Amino acid sequence: FSTEHKAMLGHTKMILENGYVSINQKHHKLVTSLRTAVENGGVLDKETTSYDDVFDAFRLALRFYSFKEGKGNQQYE
Repeated sequence: FSTEHKAMLGHTKMILENGYVSINQKHHKLVTSLRTAVENGGVLDKETTSYDDVFDAFRLALRFYSFKEGKGNQQYE
């Protein structure tokens, strides 16, 4: 996290904003964490974000997914 936390936060935001992931409501801690997440200068504000450890685990898991350019649109792998 010390060197990649900003990139992981941006990557997670892009994935969520583009609708590439769906989260079941039964994962209430993750849903709450995502709803309360606050970013300041590219850094997650852990004082404001509920269940910040759950959010960290989520963005770490998403780190291994990437985009590749396709014909006219992006594909996710």
